[in-house]
Amino acid sequence: MKWILIQPKYKYNVAFPLSIATVATFLSKHMKEDVKCFDMNLNTLEDIFDYIKKNNFKPDLIGFSLTNVTQQETFKYCKKIKKELPSTKIILGGATTKIEYNEFLQNNFIDFCCNIDIEQIGKNIKKPLKIKDLYSLPGISYKKDGQIIVNPSEPLEDINFFKFPDRELDFIDYKKYLPPEVIAEKHPVTILTSRGCPYRCTYCASSRICGKKTLMRSVNKVVEELKYLRKLGHNSFVFEDYEMLVDIKRTKEICKDLKKNKSQWILKTRVEKINNEIAKLLAESGCLVVYLGVETITKKAIFGANKFNVTKESVTNAITHLKNNNIRVCASIQFGLPDDTESTFIRNTVLLLKKLLDPEKDMVQLHFTTLFPGTALYDEYKDRGVYINIHKDLPKVVAHGLEGYVMPHLNEKVIKKMYHKVNDLLGNLLSKKAIWTQNN
Repeated sequence: MKWILIQPKYKYNVAFPLSIATVATFLSKHMKEDVKCFDMNLNTLEDIFDYIKKNNFKPDLIGFSLTNVTQQETFKYCKKIKKELPSTKIILGGATTKIEYNEFLQNNFIDFCCNIDIEQIGKNIKKPLKIKDLYSLPGISYKKDGQIIVNPSEPLEDINFFKFPDRELDFIDYKKYLPPEVIAEKHPVTILTSRGCPYRCTYCASSRICGKKTLMRSVNKVVEELKYLRKLGHNSFVFEDYEMLVDIKRTKEICKDLKKNKSQWILKTRVEKINNEIAKLLAESGCLVVYLGVETITKKAIFGANKFNVTKESVTNAITHLKNNNIRVCASIQFGLPDDTESTFIRNTVLLLKKLLDPEKDMVQLHFTTLFPGTALYDEYKDRGVYINIHKDLPKVVAHGLEGYVMPHLNEKVIKKMYHKVNDLLGNLLSKKAIWTQNN
């Protein structure tokens, strides 16, 4: 079959789209399918239609990698595609699809949803595929006679057999993606070495979407991908793992390779994972920035979010250790969790970060608690949530990734007021340097 895979447009695009690259790699290299890829941050829908016409490439399937913040944009694309190419089937995948497939399939412009990671459809599926085969593939859902059918699938137990994403796929030019400005090298690349998250934060759906068990690729496999990326001319990396420091022994082995090759890199982690030994290890291996999940230091709010190790002491210690080892900090904070007020958030969280961080080097990303499908907060507050598209409704507010339902008390007035308070206090810490942008 012929496939077109599309990464929906998102104003604050992070980097090379690992999601569709992973799917395309599996389909093209394992399933031997004919796959073309487009990133709507670089292309338009007209570009895709022009390509189809000029190359007589008639897709059997067009697939989208969907997230909460790209859902509305994706549905607009789907409607236009169905009008232009009525016989082409549309399939959705990605984080939100795993939770909301039942709702999505109520739309007549969506034919299939993939409720699993693409590799879970199995190693021994017959090739080549035909459209009729999708109705029996593991993890695929579709609508039949008014009923939603969900094909059963086996849980994911091992990711070491996965091929790492091909960086030279058609129409995904990794050279067009710019880095966070804190990396000096021209074109750093993202890498994902694990899936799943062992934690149960009420505002995050990662454990439900990707699994409660963290599945990690072996050190040898990670080193193999790093070697492949270096052959392409890269030696700066952004590790996209939910939690890079789950297995410290494994991280130490990966750091040996990074240090040996004089790499530069960025990772995400929780505050309690950082002590002086770890900070020193990261610094010696070339770590430039640690994205630190602070959220809020209001005790009742953060404990209610099931994040029990975030305290004034743990945040202070983590930042101090990182700064003492010349590692920059990007602190992620969010306002809107239950039991946090404007005054407690400012007093406990914002003022502490102002004291600890360097406005010339460090960053703060401000989030407002969004009700992501699959989270405990979504289940409890969805019916009372307020829909906000910050890029459209509040374009002068610098906040990361906010499009969707937010907590009931976070209307436009509250968001604007809190943003301006935080901005007045943090100044250059809260700026667009904390947002990964693209040069177009």
